[in-house]
Amino acid sequence: MISVVVTAYKTEQYIHQAMDSVLNQTYRDIDVILVDDGSPDGCGRICDEYAAKDPRIRVFHIQNSGCAGARNFGIARALERGTEYVILADTDDWLEPDMLEKLYSAASAHHADIAICGWSTEFQDASFPHPLTEGVYDKEEAMIRFFSREFTFIIPNKLMRTSLWQGIELPNGKNYEDVYTTYKLFDRAGTVAVIPDPAYHYRQRSGSIVHLDSVRNRVEGWRAKSQVLAFFEKSAPYNQNENCRRVLVEYCSNNIYEAWTLRGKNAREERRQLMPELKEIAAFVRKYYKYSDLKGRAKRRRWVMLLARRAARPNFALAGIIDKMFGPLRTQHIMFD
Repeated sequence: MISVVVTAYKTEQYIHQAMDSVLNQTYRDIDVILVDDGSPDGCGRICDEYAAKDPRIRVFHIQNSGCAGARNFGIARALERGTEYVILADTDDWLEPDMLEKLYSAASAHHADIAICGWSTEFQDASFPHPLTEGVYDKEEAMIRFFSREFTFIIPNKLMRTSLWQGIELPNGKNYEDVYTTYKLFDRAGTVAVIPDPAYHYRQRSGSIVHLDSVRNRVEGWRAKSQVLAFFEKSAPYNQNENCRRVLVEYCSNNIYEAWTLRGKNAREERRQLMPELKEIAAFVRKYYKYSDLKGRAKRRRWVMLLARRAARPNFALAGIIDKMFGPLRTQHIMFD
């Protein structure tokens, strides 16, 4: 049996598509844990309506605790039930009808602790599929592909053995909770199976937290990613792989670039509060981004990363001017960044 943890908050316009895609899976042996995270719109009522129609659904109405808190609550219910595998889904996304069947078949055939599928990033007017290369990997091979971001750090396209979550929680009150957590789960896994199909549809909404143009959000993204890098650097034998190290260092750079170029657009008090962390990032830049590493970059990248070596008002101002000169460079997070 698979537990499907579905969290709902302010998504009443999307929840029907999400829930229908879960309930209409070709794999039928599912335990749907539907968590209404204190949503102020009609999500709670809609959750109850679905539960009245399908006995596989268990609805829980909890006080708002954020995405991580709601997911943790659902995962705890899956652990209590003792299901073999668990997968997480959000009510603004949707699944291909055979997603669970294919993932479960791959996991069962290879006794895998994690099975992964590709995904598709869904904008209002465009869709970008991200298929993966099919394969089965032992722990060392899987970790190399994980650190090189071939698998991405997001959770919803991964079917995981429920027991992997024992003692692991997503960090409450933080964005980028997937990045903070996924490496811990992979570190516990043995075999990882991959199917190519882009079966999970990830909706990009302009108002979602990951898209907020705030320095605080970008600083938090850097912190989550830098923790993955720190874990990599102390994890032999993976830390001998120079390509993985290069990828993880580069992974941090978007958040650093945006923290420096966006700072001037944030309130003065927030800028003051974040200065200690921005100084931390500047030290990180001095350590990981040597002058020689910046030579091949586009001008705007090179100049801003050079400015990011110091957390000082003139450097932030110049970074903002450079960004304005070339036009804003904002990552679309189409890889669950």
